[in-house]
Amino acid sequence: MHIPFLEVYARGKGIVRLRINFLHMESDPNTPELVQRLKNAFQFLGNDMVKTGAIGEFIAAGTSAASPFVAAAKRVAAAGWRAEVHSLGRRNTPASNPADFELEIMGLRGCEHRFPGRRAG
Repeated sequence: MHIPFLEVYARGKGIVRLRINFLHMESDPNTPELVQRLKNAFQFLGNDMVKTGAIGEFIAAGTSAASPFVAAAKRVAAAGWRAEVHSLGRRNTPASNPADFELEIMGLRGCEHRFPGRRAG
């Protein structure tokens, strides 16, 4: 999916900042696939115009206490990656903030996407 964009930028015709995120979704509470993705994806590779940016738009299947969301968030934060979790539903889930407070991830900018007609929070 990203190859056509890279071609445009290689020709010097790219005009917008492009961030490429690594989509991830898994239901295993031990998150073995996420562990491998974090080891094998190029973190923040690129320049000001085109750069790999985060793990997301999902990091795990679900956000309930039974899902691997909290474990995934902690792994992403510990690896120094930014997690971008997009949701059209409720944003303040019980599992939404543990990694932010348990691990220091200073220097990484957060990203919240808003949708027309939806209230944040």
